[in-house]
Amino acid sequence: MESPMRRRHFMSLLGGTAFSTGLFKPVTVQAARKLPHVNFVAVGFGADTSAFDAIRDELRRLGEVEGRTFSIGLWASDDLSRAPELAREIVQSSPDVILSINTRIVPALQSLTQRIPIVVAFTGDPVALGFTTSRTRPSGNVTGVEDFQDALIGKRFELVKALIPTTKRIGILCERGNVGHALVLQSARDAAPSLSLELLALDVQSTNDIGRLLDRLPGTPIDALIVVSSPLILSQERAIIQAELALKLPAIHDLTFEVHDGALAAYGSDPGLNFERAAQYVDRLLHGARVADLPFDQPTYIKLAFNLNTARTLALTIPPSLLARADEVIE
Repeated sequence: MESPMRRRHFMSLLGGTAFSTGLFKPVTVQAARKLPHVNFVAVGFGADTSAFDAIRDELRRLGEVEGRTFSIGLWASDDLSRAPELAREIVQSSPDVILSINTRIVPALQSLTQRIPIVVAFTGDPVALGFTTSRTRPSGNVTGVEDFQDALIGKRFELVKALIPTTKRIGILCERGNVGHALVLQSARDAAPSLSLELLALDVQSTNDIGRLLDRLPGTPIDALIVVSSPLILSQERAIIQAELALKLPAIHDLTFEVHDGALAAYGSDPGLNFERAAQYVDRLLHGARVADLPFDQPTYIKLAFNLNTARTLALTIPPSLLARADEVIE
């Protein structure tokens, strides 16, 4: 079962418990500047200091003691338009390592520095995104952990077809302007023809967009829904799931905890492992490793989960063959 602590960490990072809506820079940015300095960065959602506890916990396990072996600066903003300005401030603060939770600010950072190592905890295909020319030996100053959202979209389509063989048209709820989600959409367009599926991109850029989308969802001609996670979309997770249930609309989400919250199914990697691996990369960089020696990591464990109560609400029978493959089944 997914750890409640990991769920709390992930939801706080992705907006579930966030309360800061502007730029967050605590006094630790200026603390212990003679120590190796790491800037933690989250763009696209607000976050308080507890939002980065999962990464801090892993660094502590590795022997990194904040204020003794390294210092931390925390940077977070809801305002995507401030990414270039925020990137300039981060680079000007001359950290030894930058750890970005997602990819939203990485192009701006990389345009300003090819020297400071950047670790990304959640990234799509780094070659397609232009961060490197090689996964196995990063060619620039960026490395990190893939989230496999783009790589798994075809498998999610197959899951939909196994659940509802008559499915013809699938909606994809994604975030407009999110470079990772753009990769997901392209992968979806590549995978759809082989399964005789039509796609409808349901892209949003704000919580108001999500509200309007849910209002018009009853008239949207789709047989099933794929929900691609992001800080914005997860901030409205419960409203999205409630709409799915009200409309009896089968939906596949990314993260196991969404199934605990009522989603029919989820198929994706464990975000807690991304946090741990990203922290391990930061630790290695602080001890002299080069980015080129830290290949982009890929998930080795993909979780499949079902909610049987939701299946009953949708009048849907999950085939025994799928249940036998599931890592978690919620009664």
